[in-house]
Amino acid sequence: MRHPEDEGWFVGVEIPSVAGIIPDVKGPAMYAMVVRMSLDPDRRSDVIAHLRRDVVGFACGLPGFVSGQWFCSTDGVDGLGVVLFDAEADVVAAARGPRATQHDDERAWNIENVQVFEQVARAERAGGADIPDGMPSAAPA
Repeated sequence: MRHPEDEGWFVGVEIPSVAGIIPDVKGPAMYAMVVRMSLDPDRRSDVIAHLRRDVVGFACGLPGFVSGQWFCSTDGVDGLGVVLFDAEADVVAAARGPRATQHDDERAWNIENVQVFEQVARAERAGGADIPDGMPSAAPA
């Protein structure tokens, strides 16, 4: 299947800033580790505690770490972690950890898949995103 970008339809088109969204089509390359997890919906608080207490701290200490976000599906069955790195070698090395994690039916979470991606485009609200109250942040105080 061919995509519109294969045809070059946007070449030379100026991309406007819409409603405070600033597209970045030329910024430095970033790399993402995407971790898909299966979760026990009856143990949601255990999952959230593990992500906030263990995973965030571990990720922040990895070489090349830029940022990370972790999500739970609204039904509590699936989880997703998206961790950005500034170098391909760093994201590849970081992915080895979760890929080596063994499945354990006694845990409230299990890693089902780990993939590495190269960022090819991004958009962000002007001024950046605010972190909701009560959410942990890796940013220095």
